[in-house]
Formats: sequence, structure tokens, C-alpha cells
Amino acid sequence: ISEEFYCKILDKSVDGILIVLFEHRVSGFRLIICVCYLPPEHSRWGRDSVSFFAHLLNQLYTHENIDACIMAGDLNAIIGKLSDVIDGVDEVRARKVIDDKTNQHGTTFIEFLHESSMCVLNGRFDEQYDTFTSVSTKGSAVVDYIVTLKDKLDMFSHLSVESWGDIINREQLKHVLKARCLPPERGGVGWGGGIGG
Repeated sequence: ISEEFYCKILDKSVDGILIVLFEHRVSGFRLIICVCYLPPEHSRWGRDSVSFFAHLLNQLYTHENIDACIMAGDLNAIIGKLSDVIDGVDEVRARKVIDDKTNQHGTTFIEFLHESSMCVLNGRFDEQYDTFTSVSTKGSAVVDYIVTLKDKLDMFSHLSVESWGDIINREQLKHVLKARCLPPERGGVGWGGGIGG
């Protein structure tokens, strides 16, 4: 990547948010990638989701002269059937909902998506590769997302959600795990692919 792109950290001032700019050395194409983690709202590490998303929104406004933006991470936000697009205004393919629950982080996340003109990739592609991103004894939920600007959604051709166990098996990584370390049964990671394809 470093051979084709200039890379620069734009922001790491808030715990759980890292924003990096990638600028293509030849074309000048500018891509911002935001990697995020927002603790669960009821955990002792939980934080004010309003301030978290306000900081992200401020950063997007500050760096609005970009060609594309991707945000990915564990937001512990459950958006259920809440619409991440403005009905009757946004012409975006429908999102299939597999988790109909919501939480406060999810409500705040939806407000952020509306204000930032972004939408989630989860649920907008092949159902075969879309599933819960968190599975535990407490139940299943979608809390990990990949997000992009609504007008850049056509840059993506698919999204696949895979469990850590599947990734470890496919990439033959069991030998790097410590003896007492077990991968989660189903805890998943979202992976958006096919940019430009």
C-alpha cells in the first residue's frame, strides 16, 4: 500500500477512533478510513455515544474534500429496523434487517449516518454472506459495521461477515494462538470488498 499511497494519520485524539488518509501517489485519489470502537453502553467503560459520533462528524466535516470515506468497527450499536437513509430522499438500495432490536448507541448512530450522508453496507448485499457480528450466551446481534458515503455505495460489490473461527481455520492460524486462547465460536467481523468492482 505504501508504494501506491501516501498515508497520514489525521486523528487519534479520542480513544476508540483512528482516522487515516490514503492519497494515491499518481491519481491523487483521497480515501479516508476511520477505524472505530465504542464500548457497550452499559459497560463500566461505556462512553457518551453522542460525543463519540459528534467527534466523528466533526472530523468528516473538517476533511470533506475527499473522494471516498470508509468507516469500520465495533460500535456496539444495534440499529434494528431504524432507517439509515432518509426515505423519499436517498436513492439507496434497501437494507435487509436480520436483527430487529435497537439500543441507544444505535439511535445515536442512525442520527450520525443521517447527518454525515453515510449508510451501512451490512444487509445491502448477498444475504448468504450477511449474518450476526456478535453471538454470545446473551444472544445474537449486529454491532459491527462497515459504513460509506451514500453516493459512493456503488464502489462496493459485496460484503461478507465471517467468524473469527472461520478466518483462523481458513488462514491456518491456530498455531499462533496460545494454548489457553480460544477464538470465539461465532463472534464475527464484517469485511467489505470489491471496491471499484
